[in-house]
Amino acid sequence: MYAREMSGIAGSISKTEAVNFLARQGHGVLSLARENDGYGFPISVAYDAEQSRCIVHLAMADGSRKEAFVEASRTVTITSYDFDEDDQWQSVVVTGSLRPLSDEAVAKRAAAVFFSQAADADASVRRSSTGPETRWYALEIDDVGGRKRTSGGDEDVVLDRLPEGGFEDEEFSPTHNV
Repeated sequence: MYAREMSGIAGSISKTEAVNFLARQGHGVLSLARENDGYGFPISVAYDAEQSRCIVHLAMADGSRKEAFVEASRTVTITSYDFDEDDQWQSVVVTGSLRPLSDEAVAKRAAAVFFSQAADADASVRRSSTGPETRWYALEIDDVGGRKRTSGGDEDVVLDRLPEGGFEDEEFSPTHNV
């Protein structure tokens, strides 16, 4: 991923800041594509630091537009942002591929990570037998980056591809405040 100079708008943030922000936010917009059509919708999301991936739990009906786009999309993005004022905001974009999770993977780790971070993730509602079917997915991250503007000025520009194997040389804590 390449960063363009956006002097006066904002500075890019590090990969670690980006995933910490995503973990704290717990929500974003999942954007999918099929041929020349795009489809985006709000989601609850969690960042799984151990496996360098995002966890999402989607409600969708069989044959729905959402299901068709999930199945057709090879590359997807999650965008999460927080806007306080013109000079105080932050956004993160994560790009990768969406893969279904097995029941075993959900029971072993994914559900615990999701329910500990995701916004509006009431486990009792999501386990309800009424309503649309829910499915678990992992977004296997290819790229992550973000921008930040604070009233104190811009941040350093650091935006690049994730290293093979995740964040080995950088500490991650979903509760770490940046």
